[in-house]
Amino acid sequence: TAAVRGHTGIQLNPPKEVHALNDAILAAAATLVKKPIERRRVIYVISDGKEYGSTAKTKDVIKYLQTNRIEVDGTLVGDSSLPLVGFLDRIHLPLTMRDNVLPAYANATGGNFDAEFRTGGIEKSFAKIAEEVRTRYTLDYITHEPLIDGKYRTLEVKVLRPNLTVIAKK
Repeated sequence: TAAVRGHTGIQLNPPKEVHALNDAILAAAATLVKKPIERRRVIYVISDGKEYGSTAKTKDVIKYLQTNRIEVDGTLVGDSSLPLVGFLDRIHLPLTMRDNVLPAYANATGGNFDAEFRTGGIEKSFAKIAEEVRTRYTLDYITHEPLIDGKYRTLEVKVLRPNLTVIAKK
């Protein structure tokens, strides 16, 4: 090979890829906030779930989504959709870095996600999630306690009918 002028050698620290998923979800949420509250607010994401390089933090974006009643649903693609890798991402082992933040968004906002590897699977996943979104019920809980008491309240939803799935945020 020929030498290149001004070239000092091999680059040992290649630049990291930027996966600004938090910023993308926050931008989509900021657009949805302008829509009437009576309409269902859903962000559908097709992603590998990787997050690196966003200015927004995941917990801040989740708080914004929950405050504005925005749900995140999605389809995992790439290596996150592989059975073993995807399973490990969903359970998140303690003391390990979270490579996939999409399950965290879906769980915190009452959304759902699928993992698909092929284009046909992604299309089926979108159709399935779109159908689920159209057939969901919304429950509200109103307390008689003052709003500024700082207490966190939980609500458990049970159904008596078999073969129904309850998907709810924490």
